[in-house]
Amino acid sequence: MYGNNIALRMVLSISLLISVPQVLAQRQKPISEVVLDSGITLKDWVQLPTVRESHDQLATSAEAARYVRRYGPYRELLGVVEKASRITSLNADSITRENAQSKVLELRSARALLGDWPDLLMASAIAEGMIGDRNTALTDLKIWLRTVPENQRAREQIVALLNNAQKDPHAIDSFVARHEEADEELKRALVRPLLPVEIAPALWEVVQQSDAYRHGRKVRKIVVSSVSRQNASYASSTSEDLIKTMTVISPVGERCTKIRKELEIIPISSSSKPKRTSWHEEYYCGGIIILNKSSTGVSSLKQVTKLDGTLFPPAIGAREEVELDLKSDSTGDNWHISRSCRITERIEIGMVDSKLTGNAWKLSCTRSSYIDKKDNKVEPYQDVLLEDLGLRRSDLVPPGGPDEITLPSPGYRSIRTTSIGGDEYKSNIVYDSFTWTVDPAE
Repeated sequence: MYGNNIALRMVLSISLLISVPQVLAQRQKPISEVVLDSGITLKDWVQLPTVRESHDQLATSAEAARYVRRYGPYRELLGVVEKASRITSLNADSITRENAQSKVLELRSARALLGDWPDLLMASAIAEGMIGDRNTALTDLKIWLRTVPENQRAREQIVALLNNAQKDPHAIDSFVARHEEADEELKRALVRPLLPVEIAPALWEVVQQSDAYRHGRKVRKIVVSSVSRQNASYASSTSEDLIKTMTVISPVGERCTKIRKELEIIPISSSSKPKRTSWHEEYYCGGIIILNKSSTGVSSLKQVTKLDGTLFPPAIGAREEVELDLKSDSTGDNWHISRSCRITERIEIGMVDSKLTGNAWKLSCTRSSYIDKKDNKVEPYQDVLLEDLGLRRSDLVPPGGPDEITLPSPGYRSIRTTSIGGDEYKSNIVYDSFTWTVDPAE
């Protein structure tokens, strides 16, 4: 919390409806003796769980700001207001060239409710600088200087900027550019600690510098569950199973994704066979699989042979190619994995699922996975890129036949034929249920 002078400036920026002497006179009354219209004291209100743990901090802080206008700059009230000024969605790090215009409007609304807090002023100046409103950005930085303590480390930089701006009207542009560069470096640095594995710096640099990573989208948290019945034949054996799956897709930092899948297989054709359960987690960054954890072991990235192209932003002809090696921590085996996908056409999003929005793009892909080159077999398959989700259809449901582009619904049938060890493997899957939901918080 800032000192008393800063607090008083906050009060004045929130409202000029009451005079300073009136504010100071009201402030002399203990907060525990100020009774609200509801009958509770101001101290009781500040300590309410709905205030301390509010998920709608702007609305709660707007109410606190109204109490500041009416009763004065109590430290406890200012703390509620300041907390909202620091929420992630209003932070300078959340501003990009793409969203700067909307952020300017959002920040103006927040400042009208909460006042000119330092974090809101700095974010406003950066957003305004990005859209070319240099004069307003410089004005907000001048106000920022008057709202931060004298020992604020960034003061020297802002003072120099304002001084240079008298001679160079574009001085704010270089300040915004430095912020963007620093923000990008920060995002890169923050992702690695979130990954549950150490990645060699040289490998991580390859990933970070790739087009697939730099243009990648942050995914939204999605939960997928399904129940299906599978008839499978391989060589001379056949089986019939009830299969239950649960898939949770989560963002890891800004550019990485975690996909966790849980599987339960209940034999139908043979009551003597036990139920089988398994799980595995895959971590992707820029199209690269960084880590594969499962109920049987862990494999992590050891080498990147190829990482070319990107599917974002989507366009017909865009291609992404990946070749890498994963090493098993338990067996020491080196798995060579490759995948190549090319966008062939744009399709109606409703053909995939009526709940989806945005664009869908059909992919022509190949993939392979082997330990020894003699076992290498390149498998072609079709996929769909779901632009708004930042995901592929195969992230939500296993690839099926060459013409399958829709997400399953009750009664949906998926037929897949492939070759394993020289023998044909064929599966016929009928879905009893299939649901997917996006986390409302996302």
